[in-house]
Amino acid sequence: MHAQRVKLKRGTTIADTFHIIGNFILKKMAANEPAVRASDSEGVRQMRIGLRRLRVAISVFSQLLGDQQTKRIKRELR
Repeated sequence: MHAQRVKLKRGTTIADTFHIIGNFILKKMAANEPAVRASDSEGVRQMRIGLRRLRVAISVFSQLLGDQQTKRIKRELR
């Protein structure tokens, strides 16, 4: 499953924006799980893209997250 654009409303808080984007990425990754389990190369590719997008989102919002777990989570996602 390929990702589509995330739609945000004007005035959305930073925390809510991260929540929306993070959930969107995780849903797309979960939708690709059957293809990954079937060793479908496109499913694996889309899962890798999802992981990369999640790491980027965490990096972009790292000041908001600013806790001890952020570095550990990013490292585990690699």
